[in-house]
Amino acid sequence: MSIIAVVNRKGGVGKTALAVNGAHAFSKRFCETLVIDLDPQGDATSLLRPSSPPPRSERASGEGELFEKLVSSCLQKITPVRSSLSILSAESLASLLPDGKIETLAAHGELLPRLIEELSQRFDNVLLDTPPTVGALQDTAVRCADLLLIPVDPSEMSVRAAISLLQSCAADQGASPVAAMLIRTLVNKRATRIAEKSLRKLEQEFLTESSTEEDTILPPKRVLLKGLDLNASPLEIYLSHATLYRSELVHGLTYQGKTVFEHRQLIPLQDAYSRIARECEEVLSIAEPEEEVREDDFEFDLAFG
Repeated sequence: MSIIAVVNRKGGVGKTALAVNGAHAFSKRFCETLVIDLDPQGDATSLLRPSSPPPRSERASGEGELFEKLVSSCLQKITPVRSSLSILSAESLASLLPDGKIETLAAHGELLPRLIEELSQRFDNVLLDTPPTVGALQDTAVRCADLLLIPVDPSEMSVRAAISLLQSCAADQGASPVAAMLIRTLVNKRATRIAEKSLRKLEQEFLTESSTEEDTILPPKRVLLKGLDLNASPLEIYLSHATLYRSELVHGLTYQGKTVFEHRQLIPLQDAYSRIARECEEVLSIAEPEEEVREDDFEFDLAFG
């Protein structure tokens, strides 16, 4: 199981679209996938449109029973929305608390991280859609995640927000993610000058290795954030080869509660999201620590080899 947080400190960069369509891409790869909507606005839930409202449950109370009740209630409220794809809405999480605010759940220390970790045991991948503002919900998602997906649109403000997030993660020794991947989003195919300027801005801030190989066979490119102390931070940063272009068709699908995989004219975007899913798997496999070989296991292999 893997926990992937889709996060940027700037709004309007295509974060929720990346979370929803990325999750659908994972489910298309036969991975049981859960989207946890941590944004109080509930946009991911709105896009996926669960067919029926989650069942009501008793609100948790009392320190001893709190975690057990939360897990049980959340499992009841997880709603299948596509084949191998389910969602736990922000509204469902908020309904568990007396004040009806999901932010309160994040303020209870390790409660929300433990809950996400427990739910992740039941799925191949968990994607966290986060609010665009700095706060307890975003911090919790970052600390829970194995991998950060950071959408970056062509604006300079978006690049700055992504850099600020990466610097914070690198500086926080308690931060959990060991890898982050930047993804270029909302690129206008016709505005080539702006797209090139945005790419140059990324190249100014990150050190990359050039390659003459065919793009289709390349794994995600490892990059270095200038000024980041590699000895002080284990954070690995990658740049996806996928580009998510702006599309009026995609905007139209939001009114229908559909993803890009449910429109036959969006095959290039489908391929881009599928590539992102593959790249995530590659990055997570690289970041996964190797298991230590015990001496007694080695002797057993020799005896029965």
